[in-house]
Amino acid sequence: ITVETLPERFRFEEKLAEDEMVLIGPENHPLADRTRILPIDLSRYPFVLVGSSTEKPGFADIFFHNIGIAPKSLKIVMITESQNLAIKMVKYGIGLSVVSKWAVFRDVREGAVIILKTSQEKILRKFKMIRLEKIPITAAAKAFLQFTQNYSFFVPF
Repeated sequence: ITVETLPERFRFEEKLAEDEMVLIGPENHPLADRTRILPIDLSRYPFVLVGSSTEKPGFADIFFHNIGIAPKSLKIVMITESQNLAIKMVKYGIGLSVVSKWAVFRDVREGAVIILKTSQEKILRKFKMIRLEKIPITAAAKAFLQFTQNYSFFVPF
């Protein structure tokens, strides 16, 4: 399973699910009452970013690019590979973060963090199952594919 795109000649991909990336802050954050947040508003606040050990841009980089912010202009106080750690740091007021809506669902429902509304369109990660086109799919992989394609991935907010 991947969120990456491989060269077409090497793969055959099956769509599994989509996940929205959201900007989050603690419930008492000064931007919490805003209906839309502009890029300039974000430059004043610290960020806990979810990164990776690769040099490829992460979803936070894509998120900031889409709203017109250069990541270098942000006050980054921490980079972690763990969305859960980033969410905890947001709860403790360390900074804002960009995380998966699925990952933060419980914390939003419990009121521990809030989703801050930006002026951008949704940023979606697309999960795909990748396989070589010439190699037949196993029964287990076929069952997994059918289950995920028919499962209703739902976040009620």
